[in-house]
Amino acid sequence: MVVPRPPATWSSPTAMPGPLMEAPAMPGPLAEATAMPGPLMEAPAMPGPLMEAAAMPGPLAEAPAMPVVDASIVVDWVAPDIDPDAAAGQLLTRLAKAGAALYAPRLLIEEVANALLTGCRRQRWDGAAADDAYRRLRQLPITLVDEAADRDRAWDLSRRYDEHPIYDMLYAALAERLRDQLFTADERLRRRLAPLGFVAGP
Repeated sequence: MVVPRPPATWSSPTAMPGPLMEAPAMPGPLAEATAMPGPLMEAPAMPGPLMEAAAMPGPLAEAPAMPVVDASIVVDWVAPDIDPDAAAGQLLTRLAKAGAALYAPRLLIEEVANALLTGCRRQRWDGAAADDAYRRLRQLPITLVDEAADRDRAWDLSRRYDEHPIYDMLYAALAERLRDQLFTADERLRRRLAPLGFVAGP
């Protein structure tokens, strides 16, 4: 069952408001917020231009109103060894500057958290760094959606595109329903879903 929470906003270019929120089935004004269970520790500041929201080269005159971001993008926003000047970091800066309201399926948290744990196992970073990254993940202003219609549509897309993993298609199904863009760093997924016309890289 989805607990309605207020939509995320980018309150300033130097601070990203906390915690991730769960959304109702459709976007729009939400009911009065309820506190997320358990305390949420304050995350360390994100490095470099991720916090500055400086203007990037090239226009972003018409930012997507409700873009969907997948785990491959968000991992590159929070991982301990992120390069803030890389493409995903620049995308975050542009979206923050534009005040975009970000959306993702509820599965996002588990996918990104698993990537952080994998980094520990492979000794890319230590446990303390992974803990900090997980706290940053929980504070990103992304509205999380869990909707049965998206799961059904994801199944249809997976069947259409050679039984592609359904968890990827959940992001596409949500973006399709919101009639907005899906941002992914997964080049294979972008090529596969190119006919849809709304799947883009960072």
